[in-house]
Amino acid sequence: MPFSPNLAMNAADIPGAFQTTRGIDPATIRQKMTYDDQGHVTTTPKLVDGRPVFQIPCQYIDENGVDSNVSLAVFTAPISPVPPLSRIQLTGSVHVVPWVRNGRVAWSLTADSVRVMQLDTAPIMPSLEEE
Repeated sequence: MPFSPNLAMNAADIPGAFQTTRGIDPATIRQKMTYDDQGHVTTTPKLVDGRPVFQIPCQYIDENGVDSNVSLAVFTAPISPVPPLSRIQLTGSVHVVPWVRNGRVAWSLTADSVRVMQLDTAPIMPSLEEE
């Protein structure tokens, strides 16, 4: 059987946690686009298994801290706004694709969708009180 770098997993089997780094507005979320051989973004939508995908701005956190070598996309874009710094849960099936970036293994995950689990912290707002 030939090796395939594409792995399919159930979302419940992914260890660690994901936290959004920016808010997600369903009205402005756009499909991911492909890149050309020089690494420039094109106008051709990126497809995974023939389906469009949407980038989720988040960080992956495990027992070692934040792993910057993990990116997340979804087949179904959120339909409600997702606040920044929300803990999100992957749902459904997850396609995992390893690749090499700067000599290190990186991971592209594409989940069916995500749902908000909790808002970890409110954005820091400057105090209006004078000292």
